[in-house]
Amino acid sequence: MHLSRPLLALTTLSILNIYAFSYTDLGVWGTQYDIEESFEFKEPTTPILSDEKIEQAYSNALKSSQKLPDCSKTADRIMNPTVILDHDINMPKYNVFVKKGTAFNYLEHRKMQRYMIMVNGSDPYQIEFAKHYLPVSDIVIYNGSTEAIDNWSDGHVYIAEESFQKAFKVECLPSVYVQNDNRFNIREYNIKELISGDSNDNK
Repeated sequence: MHLSRPLLALTTLSILNIYAFSYTDLGVWGTQYDIEESFEFKEPTTPILSDEKIEQAYSNALKSSQKLPDCSKTADRIMNPTVILDHDINMPKYNVFVKKGTAFNYLEHRKMQRYMIMVNGSDPYQIEFAKHYLPVSDIVIYNGSTEAIDNWSDGHVYIAEESFQKAFKVECLPSVYVQNDNRFNIREYNIKELISGDSNDNK
């Protein structure tokens, strides 16, 4: 079947009109406003951090500057972690919401499954002590880096901060915290006595 010339011409004209409409300037709609501000693209002036500086910043983030004395003797004490809140606490996971000004003991709402050991991260003997108990303990590093502990990134090695020190009333290092109902039983170790004791045991 062949199209007649008039029909072919109309079909061609329709196609051309469709393409012409697609690129037609539709004019301006609404009120026009002059843009007085000029925009100037500026190259960033802040220098790109080198890999060395990024690595140093990362390393610093793993360090604690909190310092405490070494324990002068091996002794036991009991600590009640109850505090008067200076802010609201919302813990949806434990269905806990406590208002500011309330006496709050978090051991009433959760049970610790591991020991908690505070150590001086700059003392190699305390680091070895922490490593020995790492499988059953959470380690908190004072005055040192978490990188001193092998497998520190597994989630059981933490950095001591000032608020942490106040909350747990840490007095000397190393200290081992064990939950006993709503209180902590704390044993503070003289690390030198531990070393000499181990030496005698090995004789």
